[in-house]
Amino acid sequence: MNIKTIFFSTLFIVSILCGFMVAAHQRHILGNAQKKLEQHARIIASALWKYETEDPLAYLGLAAESNHYRRIAVMDDVKNEFISVTGPLPGKTERLFIDLGLIPVKRLTTPVIYENTNIGEIRVQWYNRAVYSYLYASFCLALTFCLLWFFLSLARAKKTLKARVIERTAELDNLQKYLASIINSMPSLLIGVDEDHRVTHWNNTTEKETGIPSEKAQGRHLSRVFPRMSEDLGKIAHSIQNHEISLERNKPRQSEAGTCYDDVTIFPLTGDCHKGAVIRIDDATPRVRMEEMMIQSEKMLSVGGLAAGMAHEINNPLAGMMQTADVMRNRLTMTSGIAANEKAALRAGTTMEAIQKFMEDRGILRMVSTINESGRRVAAIVENMLSFARKSNAGTVSQNLRELVDKTLDLAATDYDLKKQYDFKRIEIQKEYDSQIPDVICESSKIQQVLLNILRNGAQAMQGSGTAHPCFFIRIFAGQDRDKVCVEIGDNGPGMDEKTRKRVFEPFFTTKPAGEGTGLGLSVSYFIVTETHRGTLSVESRPGKGARFTMCLPVRPV
Repeated sequence: MNIKTIFFSTLFIVSILCGFMVAAHQRHILGNAQKKLEQHARIIASALWKYETEDPLAYLGLAAESNHYRRIAVMDDVKNEFISVTGPLPGKTERLFIDLGLIPVKRLTTPVIYENTNIGEIRVQWYNRAVYSYLYASFCLALTFCLLWFFLSLARAKKTLKARVIERTAELDNLQKYLASIINSMPSLLIGVDEDHRVTHWNNTTEKETGIPSEKAQGRHLSRVFPRMSEDLGKIAHSIQNHEISLERNKPRQSEAGTCYDDVTIFPLTGDCHKGAVIRIDDATPRVRMEEMMIQSEKMLSVGGLAAGMAHEINNPLAGMMQTADVMRNRLTMTSGIAANEKAALRAGTTMEAIQKFMEDRGILRMVSTINESGRRVAAIVENMLSFARKSNAGTVSQNLRELVDKTLDLAATDYDLKKQYDFKRIEIQKEYDSQIPDVICESSKIQQVLLNILRNGAQAMQGSGTAHPCFFIRIFAGQDRDKVCVEIGDNGPGMDEKTRKRVFEPFFTTKPAGEGTGLGLSVSYFIVTETHRGTLSVESRPGKGARFTMCLPVRPV
């Protein structure tokens, strides 16, 4: 119910009760005044019977003064005035109240009885001063109502204030939850610390990274709950004191996955209420790896361009060498039938038959044939390198995987590391090709890249583990429904454990020492096969049992 309604309802009820009380009080004081008048009549009855005036006059004067009579008169039995007394004059305030009617003049009459005989009467004009009691009562009542209104208003204000406090508390809770949601939704590690390096904030990402709940981290020293920031406590203190943002990029750290990199930013708190800082840690490993990959890619592009230039330069003297070898064969044998050869032999005092006999006996013709054969092999290798290094603009075309695998093997055979005494040619190659496999639609240079990555990884693993008789088992076969062609490459190297096997296609994952691998070869190969060609690439391996990679490409584009 409304406070105003309660107040005015109470005021109305109290007003009615006061009215009844005033009426009852008026009857009560009039009754008392009448009783006093009757008492006066009994006292002066004897004097009135004897017609004595002195004693009644004195008594009536005291009665007029004490009872606030305006006038008191004694009448005889024939209604003649026997004696009368005028009371004290009222003051200015009372005269004002009398003029306003607040103090009414009441006329009271009572008979004078002496020995059961009515010998006269007393008439009184009496000032009814009950107004003072009413004013006092009204003042107290008004004060009570003011206090009631004050307490009701206070209660209403308290209720309103309580509602506002609840509302503001709910708003603050919602704001706090909203800010906590923002902080906890960020992928970065966010840690708040005070000027004593004690934790004040600890978001969900930090919980997952450290395994320490926020409740346990709060209030603890940063070096105890996040040890890898121990060496940066000086930077944090400097940032807080000087209100400077500190940023350290690519900060290295060691983890189970190897060397990782973080971007660490220290933000000092603004304002004078709280001193501290917010530490933001972002995993920069993918970016660093990508930068390394871009640098490596630039190097490979440079090497590719250099190799292409070298191949062109090699082709020119190679062509001259092969042509000279053919000319030598033509000029040193009789089968060419060149007349100039006979003339030159005669001038030298010999014959072509003797020259050819000498060439055959000393194996020179065989050597010339070897020069030609080696030259053709070098020319084929150079052409293969050029086609692999050359940027493909032709897109996907129909390819025979048997020929593509053989070209890749020829290309891999040129892989040699003098420092590690590593030579791909020393690896035995066992082939098992299905003769009835269909051609596939693919980008030959990219598929060669996939095959070359698998062959090189296998060859380096076998060489690094010291495999006695390294061997590759290569099988090409069609799928069950002949809708795909599969290339299976196995080796007899050290193999992989299950943990390594599951991660072998992850970007930047490598088991090689730092600086010897980027961890991108097989991940890029997986992307080329699965995304570019919509095929599959899988691996099976056990420790000590080698590894077997299987690549399947659809015959028709998906």
